[in-house]
Amino acid sequence: MFDLPSLDAHAHFDPHRSLAKLAEAGPVHAMTLSLDETARVVDRKEPIIAWGVGCHPRKLMAQQAFDPNVSPGWLRGRQSSVRSGWI
Repeated sequence: MFDLPSLDAHAHFDPHRSLAKLAEAGPVHAMTLSLDETARVVDRKEPIIAWGVGCHPRKLMAQQAFDPNVSPGWLRGRQSSVRSGWI
């Protein structure tokens, strides 16, 4: 049996938090609250964080602006990297 670290499968982080502060959380699937927030974190490379594009229910304007059939230009063509994945 492997001794695997725990994984927080759904977290929301302030996109301005430093890598050191984010590392304290351990392995995380971090969901953004809006496409605007995603734009602020799209180039981050945390080794144990998989960022996910999100649209939180408490952000009405973000929900209204979100279209799952249209990805913003800055997201098109991006692929998961070895160090930080996009879901």
